[in-house]
Amino acid sequence: MINKIINFKPLTYAILYLVNVIFFSLVYWCLFNDSFKDVISLSYLQTLYFSIITVTTLGYGDIIPNLNSSWLLITIILQ
Repeated sequence: MINKIINFKPLTYAILYLVNVIFFSLVYWCLFNDSFKDVISLSYLQTLYFSIITVTTLGYGDIIPNLNSSWLLITIILQ
């Protein structure tokens, strides 16, 4: 079982990473769109940007979650 996981091609990991980013950007856009400080409503591109910045752990601080549930979701995506 472990050998199967270790032997994945890099393209497989890249696809999983991309699916993860797109999935969480859709979650942010649909469920947590109004849960960010100083922003009335985020567009899908802004949530995609936020998801990429969060996953790469850059965290510029230009889009900040406002609710505790948003922080929980960000913790899940970072895992």
